Formats: sequence, structure tokens, C-alpha cells
Amino acid sequence: MSRETPVARPRIAFAGVFAVTFSGLVAVGAVLPVLPRYVHGPLDAGNIAVGVVIGSYAVTGLLLRPVAGRLADHRGRKPTVLFGSALVAVAGFLYLLPLGVPGLIGARLLLGAGEGTVFTAGSAWIVDIAPPERRGRIIGLYGLSVWAGLSIGPLIGELLLHASGYTAVWLFAGLAPLVGALIALRLPDPFHAKPGVDEHHPLIAREAVRPGAALALGSLGYATVASFVVLHLDQRGLGHGAVVFGVFATMVVLTRLAAGSVPGRLAVALRTRRI
Repeated sequence: MSRETPVARPRIAFAGVFAVTFSGLVAVGAVLPVLPRYVHGPLDAGNIAVGVVIGSYAVTGLLLRPVAGRLADHRGRKPTVLFGSALVAVAGFLYLLPLGVPGLIGARLLLGAGEGTVFTAGSAWIVDIAPPERRGRIIGLYGLSVWAGLSIGPLIGELLLHASGYTAVWLFAGLAPLVGALIALRLPDPFHAKPGVDEHHPLIAREAVRPGAALALGSLGYATVASFVVLHLDQRGLGHGAVVFGVFATMVVLTRLAAGSVPGRLAVALRTRRI
């Protein structure tokens, strides 16, 4: 159980939560074209190490999102977003330490936990802010914060790598989420958990399992390409690995903007048996 207080200037509040999530995801995106080169180059490790380092991020990102949702319900949206942003920042700074492949894996696991926490609590925060009649549309727009960060982040990472080296990329990956945390501190949080209530609901809702599994299977291909596309292009002398990430994420953003209402219309048509 909870109660919500009205939010003054909800558009500004929405923009703030969007910016917080974007700050975390642009840090995630910045290291995508850089980590494979770092593992292959300075660390002199093989393709298996590249795949494990890149893919380990998804393990905690997937498993801990239900925990993040429960934390947001019990402790509030803002504290949970701040906690997640701190985890993403620490993960970025961990890249600076000479801990080898095991250290990178640990940083990526922490990063997944932080990103999942920020996005999950941020989604609940957006629902609290949005008027009920516009929540579906606003949640869809909020999702663009992820892909905007993943489209711009790789380009920033590539530029920093060529301009200053790996250290600049790692510093950016640690500092960008802290900027998001500073923004979050100034935003209103209308959600207040009701004290003394212990909800005995399962951590994972049964009705979410099948859609979640479908989404996970649909993302496997992207994860595979993300791990090796930079090395593949470098090996062929083409380069521009960051552009691949940017183009993909940009197309996701444009598709959501252009066709974001299509699933809703199809659902209505199916319910009314028009198709």
C-alpha cells in the first residue's frame, strides 16, 4: 500500500527522471565499443574473455530487477534511483583499477545491478508522476532514455578513446551517473510507502514470465553482436564500431516515436476482432 501526492510541474519532473536514466545509460553505452579492444589489447585476452566481460552485465541486470522493484516500493523511488546511480558510478570507476579480466567481470556485474535498479525505480517514478490517462504514452517516451543513452554513449566512448585513451572513457563512465544522481536529488518524489505494511507477494509475478522470456530471447542476438562487432570490423580494417551501436539505437528511438502507438491499436483491434 502507498499514497501519492500531486506533483507540481510534472513535465519538468518527467524530464528530470528521463535525464537521470539517460545519464546512467550513456555511461553504459560509452564502454561498449571500448571494452572489447581493451580486453584484446592491454589485457591480451581472447574472445571468450570478451564475451564473458560484455555479457556478465546482463546477468545481474536481469536477476536483480525484481529486487530493485521491491526496494522502490518499500524505500521510495528517489532513494532507489540514487542507490542505482551510485552502483553504476562505482562500476565505471572500477575500470580504472588494474584488476584484469576478473576485475572487469566484477565491474560489469555491479553495472548490471545498478542499471537495472535505475531503470526499474525510474519507471515506477514516471508512473507516479504521469497523469493516469497518459501513462502508457509517457512510459513509452521514458523508455527512449535507454536507447538515447545507448546511441550517444558509444560515440562519446569512441571519441574519448581516440582523444585521450582508456582512462578518459573509464572516468566518463564513472562521472556521468553521478551527474544523474545530482539531478535526482532535486526532483520531487510523490510516492510514500505506508509504514508497517509487509506485502507477501512473490518477487516475480507469474504473468510477467512469458512476456519477459520472449523479450529476453529477442535480445540475445543484440548481445552477441554487441560483444564482437567492434573486433570484427577492426579485423577487417573497417573500424567505426561505435557507429554500429549508434545506428541501431537510433533506429530503435525513431521506431518507437513513429510506431509507438501501433501495439495498442493492434491490441484493440484483436479484442474487437477486427483482424
